[in-house]
Amino acid sequence: MGFQLSSVYRASAHEASAACAASPAEAFDALLDGPALERLRALDPSGAAGLLRRVLVTYVGSLDKLLAQMASARATGDAAGVRHVVHTLKSSSASIGALALSLQCAELERALREGGEGALAGGALGDRLDALAAEGARLGAALRTALGPRR
Repeated sequence: MGFQLSSVYRASAHEASAACAASPAEAFDALLDGPALERLRALDPSGAAGLLRRVLVTYVGSLDKLLAQMASARATGDAAGVRHVVHTLKSSSASIGALALSLQCAELERALREGGEGALAGGALGDRLDALAAEGARLGAALRTALGPRR
């Protein structure tokens, strides 16, 4: 049984901002899938090791790099490079519970695979890649806000 995008999307930017004002934990719960967060929290039940924070900080850094790599590959027409980024981002996003972004990546990965090396030619996927980049940027900004300043 699959899931629908409407059930995957966790919070609007406004809701996420409101949650960030309350506490980082509430912000994470608003932005990310609950079961995925619980799996991460179970690895460090007391939170003493700061595992969830470290994982999310690493994810945000990786997200920024991957979005830049995608833009570069896209600019040069490198469909294989875009597909690699989308594949990597699909998995890492799913692991932290960013299911809306992971689903977008899965759909784009499939379209790129089916379109072969010419998938980027003609710009047929341009709007979808733009939407992916925008969702990635929105998620990254919201997570940075929720994570707050480095300690």
